[in-house]
Amino acid sequence: MPRSPDPHLGLARIDVYSLKNIGKALAELHEAQRLGFELGPREMEEEADGYRFRATAELNQARQSSPDNRAAEERYLRLAQRDFDRARQLYEPIEGFSNVSVALRQVDDDDHARQGMADALAKKPKPAKRTRYATRRTHWQ
Repeated sequence: MPRSPDPHLGLARIDVYSLKNIGKALAELHEAQRLGFELGPREMEEEADGYRFRATAELNQARQSSPDNRAAEERYLRLAQRDFDRARQLYEPIEGFSNVSVALRQVDDDDHARQGMADALAKKPKPAKRTRYATRRTHWQ
């Protein structure tokens, strides 16, 4: 049945929960829609879970980045914020469905931890740039 959306829905579920690949899952959900399937709360929860999983992974990357690599930590915190916000936007309209309330609480808790890391990072002084050679200003007359 080449025109059936069912295989794409199954692949999207595998992409989110097993492979943790939200990009592929979104492509499969889009293909299911193209074939006439209307996304419901189950698929919205699935998509939100994918964003939540990716945001949590980005938050862990920020935690594991080396202390002298401030730019990487800031980047991962920004990415996590974007994904937490997207997950929250998808969860809120379907709150009360399945495990959405629990997942929304996890998003809030992890986003609060992310905000704490971002605040701590903002308080740290930026390392001074070291120049390779000392520059000397001279005035020619």
